[in-house]
Amino acid sequence: MAHAPHEAARNLTGQFVEREYGKYFEYDAFSDSAEHPYRVWVTTPWEGIDSGWRYAKVLKTVVHIVVDEDENGFVIKKWSIKGHSVYAR
Repeated sequence: MAHAPHEAARNLTGQFVEREYGKYFEYDAFSDSAEHPYRVWVTTPWEGIDSGWRYAKVLKTVVHIVVDEDENGFVIKKWSIKGHSVYAR
């Protein structure tokens, strides 16, 4: 489960649940990149780690999330998601 830190909460775009493990994530619009325009919050401050995020492309039922970078570019994982909702602005 990863909630965005308090200072980022007012800019959140939406939330979803990763289907395989049932983990909840929040995300916000962060980049002008068409490939990865969002940042998905993947850790929370109370887990003993500074808040962290990953670039991602969030679609209706899947998320393409950047998990690493190698000599060929970004390493991307495809997450199947459920319960996706976009917050009203």
